[in-house]
Amino acid sequence: MNTKEEIRKSLLTVLENLSPSEIEDKSRIIVEKILAYIQHRICENIFSYVPNGKWEVNVFPFLNKLVNEGKRVWLPRIEGENLVWHQVDREKIGKLRKNKWGIPEPLPEWEPQRLDAPCGSICIVPGIAFDRCGNRIGRGKGYFDRFLRKSKCYAIGVCFTFQLVQMCPHEIWDIKMDRVITEDYEFIVLNPQS
Repeated sequence: MNTKEEIRKSLLTVLENLSPSEIEDKSRIIVEKILAYIQHRICENIFSYVPNGKWEVNVFPFLNKLVNEGKRVWLPRIEGENLVWHQVDREKIGKLRKNKWGIPEPLPEWEPQRLDAPCGSICIVPGIAFDRCGNRIGRGKGYFDRFLRKSKCYAIGVCFTFQLVQMCPHEIWDIKMDRVITEDYEFIVLNPQS
């Protein structure tokens, strides 16, 4: 079995060689699936990562659509060991600033802010690899695992199909996804926290 770091390194090599058009084409399909899922749910708060603009699924069209529909969209800012979430509107979503890792973030002074998600929220989660049991390999810092542990929201992992692996090594503190969506597949994880 490969280690998390071996899987991470192998998939990052493939991800970094994707063309912008491949990323956009695959992302468009994934975004359509996320929107179709959310349309049939009563959900007031959507928490989502902001794509790094290089190799992650581009969820910006999804975020813009929700903001334009007046939904409560929350985007993260890294502060120490935590993600601080800021609600964004039409004006703010266009004013994100890149952090030291090149990831666009809300500005620290933007209100409202929160460290957890209210019950019934949905969180769109990035990852370098996922498996069909809902396990995930992220960048290795644990930000989303810590957030999901205290929030108990419905976690939707998004990735490209080739990022699905047979098995993601996982630790007791890793949080499983409730659903995983790729351009080719969408599956629900039964008993994700067991």
